[in-house]
Amino acid sequence: MNRDSSLTERIVKYCEKIGIDVVGFCDPMLYNEHVKGTSPESFLNDTRAIILIGLHLNDLILDTWYQDKKSNKSFHFADSIIEGYGYKLKDFISEEGYKS
Repeated sequence: MNRDSSLTERIVKYCEKIGIDVVGFCDPMLYNEHVKGTSPESFLNDTRAIILIGLHLNDLILDTWYQDKKSNKSFHFADSIIEGYGYKLKDFISEEGYKS
């Protein structure tokens, strides 16, 4: 796996800036055994790295659920928080000139 260490450093600094508590990177080959359609390559061809993020969430946030009455699906508030950080990180990587 080829690495752009300066991009890695910029990503780590950006994550710190926006409040992501933990950031890590791994080789997409570690996901080869996933169910077809859920591997990183299913979302982005030629995936070169996986970025993992971790956030500290207070207990109150972890207890917050929402149920959509029409679809009868439940959503966890923490999902939207993590998704928001994911989109910010995706946009940052795109602005750096990389596919994300």
